[in-house]
Amino acid sequence: MIRPYVAEDARRLAALHNRVFTDRGTTLDGFREWVEGTLDSGGLVWVVAEPQLIGFALIRPVPGLQGVGDLTGCIVPERQRKGLGSRLLRFVIEELKSTDFWQIAHCVTSLDSPAASFLRQHDFFVEHEEWLLELDDFSGFAEIHGGQSLRLQTFARETAVSLFCRLYEESFNGLPWNEPFERSEVWETLPDSRDMLFLTLNGDPIGFAWIGLDANGKGLIEPLGIVRAEQRKGYGRALLLRSVQELAQRGAKRVEIGAWLNNKAAIHLYTSLGFRHRKTFTYLAANVKKRR
Repeated sequence: MIRPYVAEDARRLAALHNRVFTDRGTTLDGFREWVEGTLDSGGLVWVVAEPQLIGFALIRPVPGLQGVGDLTGCIVPERQRKGLGSRLLRFVIEELKSTDFWQIAHCVTSLDSPAASFLRQHDFFVEHEEWLLELDDFSGFAEIHGGQSLRLQTFARETAVSLFCRLYEESFNGLPWNEPFERSEVWETLPDSRDMLFLTLNGDPIGFAWIGLDANGKGLIEPLGIVRAEQRKGYGRALLLRSVQELAQRGAKRVEIGAWLNNKAAIHLYTSLGFRHRKTFTYLAANVKKRR
């Protein structure tokens, strides 16, 4: 039986999730927060029961991409290869036809993985690929030199959120890797406005870098952008250099940054500064109906 998720499913479903996704273990509270956040954002969750729970499927809206849902799901190992996964996927796709979702996607790190093989057998195609690049040697990073005309600044949270949304649009609108942020999303996920760096030219903001540092000393820069009118002038390089310096000053031992594989300009910049390719993420997608 495939049915919608109910709150009473949380405990058993969290245990099922941890059995299957051993590298992404979660607590019961963490699992509940994930599922409830999915439902609150307009997502959908189903479970497979016979009568014990043996699988689930979750569709979470992708921020900034209207009608695109991120697909997560599984069947417990002892019940796999019996057609249940295929039945669940067909059920989900049929259900989505009466919703605002037009496409679903799932990220894999290898096209040889069981998940990738399963999805490609069900007409999923490679939608795009992203590189994760890593830097662990900051010795060659010098201070940026732009005199008084070029500065790195932070702003109060209200200003930072509004400015980021505007500059992001001016940097990426119309490009394949444009995944615009909702203002509410930025507000909720930016607890410290010092994590949003802005590059200003003669006092005018022309670029941004959202940085972060985890408890293990790993720094992250994503996204990073320069407005169209000021691109190809070396400002992106200056912004990246200073962002790495800021993370190093905070104690980062290494820094990660992501880029779409077909964003050749970004990958060239990152690799020219010493970032090395660490992992490839491939996004497989399926269209469940025509886009409106």
